[in-house]
Amino acid sequence: MKPAPSPRPVVLIVDDYQDCRDMYGIYLSLVGFQVLKATDGQEALRVAQDALPDVILMDISLPGLDGYEVTRRLKDEQATRLIPVIALTAQTPPQPEAMRRLGFETTIMKPCLPEALATEVRRAIDRG
Repeated sequence: MKPAPSPRPVVLIVDDYQDCRDMYGIYLSLVGFQVLKATDGQEALRVAQDALPDVILMDISLPGLDGYEVTRRLKDEQATRLIPVIALTAQTPPQPEAMRRLGFETTIMKPCLPEALATEVRRAIDRG
């Protein structure tokens, strides 16, 4: 069962680097999002199941479960399968069509401007 709707869309930032979580989290908070954070794949799965965010920003290189595996598991679960997942990565990802087949809405390369990230988050929420 989904928690009561928040007046602000909820974004889960999954990244093992605190600087990324903090920088993007602060900006997204300032422009109207409620931000949740996870430092690894296991925590991301727990937070996503508990909070059912409106969108997830997923780093690919995570300790333990990588972003591909976390996204696969999220898309396999009834409660989380419709949450848009945006890959946020410094690695060169597969082609866009391959990323969509893996469950990602889109891919954003790090570093990116926070404004560009907020724009993609809004687009993902609007499409959902």
